[in-house]
Amino acid sequence: MKVFLGGTVSDSTWWDYIIPKLEIDYFNPVIDEWNDEAWEKELYEREHCEFCLYVLTPKLIGWYSFAEVVDDSFKKT
Repeated sequence: MKVFLGGTVSDSTWWDYIIPKLEIDYFNPVIDEWNDEAWEKELYEREHCEFCLYVLTPKLIGWYSFAEVVDDSFKKT
């Protein structure tokens, strides 16, 4: 079982709280250098993880995370 961790990046630290508490495998898409390979890896993980967890905080900039939530809500039950 694996969970995709998506949502607010923008200097948010919610990952620091969640990750140590996880007892299952996870994919964290936050990396230092974003490139096409990282984008492809994120798309693969979003599709293949059993669960997608999105945390949207007040630090959110833009609308992309909202679009991901809606997209995954239709693709996964």
